[in-house]
Amino acid sequence: MTAGYSGTPLAKKLTLRDGQTCWFDAMPASIMDEIREYGLDLHFIAEPAEGLGAAHIFVTEESDLTAKLAQLRQKIAKDGQVWVSWPKKGSGRETALDQAAVQRA
Repeated sequence: MTAGYSGTPLAKKLTLRDGQTCWFDAMPASIMDEIREYGLDLHFIAEPAEGLGAAHIFVTEESDLTAKLAQLRQKIAKDGQVWVSWPKKGSGRETALDQAAVQRA
C-alpha cells in the first residue's frame, strides 16, 4: 500500500469511511488507485447529489473552484466533507490558485 509523505494512507488522511457516497472531480488516476488500495467500501457517483458524504475536487482556476463549491454547498450532507486540491508551485503545472485563494473561496 502506498502512502503519502507522512506514511499515513491517503484514504485515512481524507477520513473516508465504509459506505460513504463520494464524488471526486478531475482526480488523477494515481490518487484514485491509492484510495482504492485502502480497501474501503465507497460508493462513487458521477455527479454531486443531495446527501453527498465526501467530495474531493482538483482545480487550477479560482472561478472553477468557486462554481464547484457553490454546487457542493447544495449537495453535501451535514456531516459531509469537501477536500480541495490544486497544483502546488513546485509541481510544474500551470495554476492561478494558491492557498490564500482556496481559503477565500
